[in-house]
Amino acid sequence: MAPTPEELAERRRNASREKILHVAAERLAEHGYGATSLSDIAMLAALEQTVVNFHFPTKEDLVEAVLRTGIDHAKAAIDTAIEQLGPDASGAARVETAITAYVHAISDQHHMTRANIRCYRSVPPVVRRGLAVYMREFVETWTELLADGRDDGSLRGDIDPPVVARMIIAALNSAVTWMRSDDLEHVTRQFRQSLLHGLMAP
Repeated sequence: MAPTPEELAERRRNASREKILHVAAERLAEHGYGATSLSDIAMLAALEQTVVNFHFPTKEDLVEAVLRTGIDHAKAAIDTAIEQLGPDASGAARVETAITAYVHAISDQHHMTRANIRCYRSVPPVVRRGLAVYMREFVETWTELLADGRDDGSLRGDIDPPVVARMIIAALNSAVTWMRSDDLEHVTRQFRQSLLHGLMAP
């Protein structure tokens, strides 16, 4: 059955929204929040300004959507990698796998994740407030992994999972500013060894 005119219109709207998000993520990842405007996005996406404004009335609306998608992408990459380990994997193994998955998410040219890392601290407070739930959930993902490792004895018993979770995220996020794609495996291995060395149980 051929799609109805309403269905075709909805597909076009969805396609234009995805194009705007993709272009905005690339721009934010490369140039940052301050150097990005809705008119820039309209020009780069080859869309009328009214189309961009239809989907995202303000710059803050667009940036929040990009950053939220970046968080979702990183979390999904970690969840998928850990699921493939199976239920019997130790907490330490899951943390190691999460580190690998996150470094790959940062480096695989997924501009949503890179935009999030680059711009989160520079966006207006209203945007950060909108992202607060997503950020808490992301930190909680790492906190639970660390707590599981502490509880099953594969990680040290004296670690503070919420604190260490934030330390790991901050360390991994730094890679977006200096890591080259051809260094990916080497850098990932160094992160795993360095970050886990002080966490492993004797």
